[in-house]
Amino acid sequence: METQLSISEEKSQVLDEALLLVNEADKTLMDLLEQCFLVWGKKMKTVEISFPPIISIKDLETINYFEDHPTQAVFLSAIPSYTNPSEGSYANNAEPLQYALNPAACYHAYISQRDQEIDEMVRISTQTKCFRNQPPYSSTGRMFTFTQRKFVFMGGSQEVRNALKSSEKFVYELGTALGLELGEQPSQAPNYIEDPKLGKVKALFLADKEFMYKSFPALCHTNFHRNYFCKRLNVKLSNGRYAFAGCLGVIPEYWLLSLKDKYGSDMTTITQLLNNYLNINAQ
Repeated sequence: METQLSISEEKSQVLDEALLLVNEADKTLMDLLEQCFLVWGKKMKTVEISFPPIISIKDLETINYFEDHPTQAVFLSAIPSYTNPSEGSYANNAEPLQYALNPAACYHAYISQRDQEIDEMVRISTQTKCFRNQPPYSSTGRMFTFTQRKFVFMGGSQEVRNALKSSEKFVYELGTALGLELGEQPSQAPNYIEDPKLGKVKALFLADKEFMYKSFPALCHTNFHRNYFCKRLNVKLSNGRYAFAGCLGVIPEYWLLSLKDKYGSDMTTITQLLNNYLNINAQ
């Protein structure tokens, strides 16, 4: 029997715009970009950790995700047994929600330090596929699903700030090596709702930076979360105060789109530039 899904054609077309097809040549470039980002991780002395692609709803509630991002979550569920379409919607028979697909690569890193006391700054690098319900989508703009690498720092306020500031040089060095003219701007991400209770937090987070190429979405961004997550996860410094946290985020798909905008179908030049960067820096 043919499976029937109740997705409108209009909705499907919109979603298709949010899904980037990575062909064999693009995959080669994505792999080279990933090697470049791993070089950054080694230079920043991060520990590479692979976290699950899903995250529990309880953990997201702990860090106030649904208050801060009320419409972005994409949930994961299951149908406990075969359901005849004539008996109603599949959604009506789904099990209660327990998990969401990862909305950001950094959350697992913060949660991994729950109830810990930090003596030395925590430096974690991780990569995952992320999923966000944040239309409007386009083939060269915001995507429903994308790869995200995060370099996460947790420790004292100033040392986290210093780590974030130092991380910016890697973004510009790679941009220059690839011939991309990068600029920066305060974060434009639609992360926080307009709520008087969250106004201060919203203002603090919007001090973050985005690193841009032309009008493409941010290739990289830095977030200084202050003690926002550590307070909720009870992560403290040895002096008993709550730790501070921040991260450098990288989205390879936007680097790929920027390179193709700059060089068109000249994959040989792009590959050579990436290999040149790796030959110089992967020492």
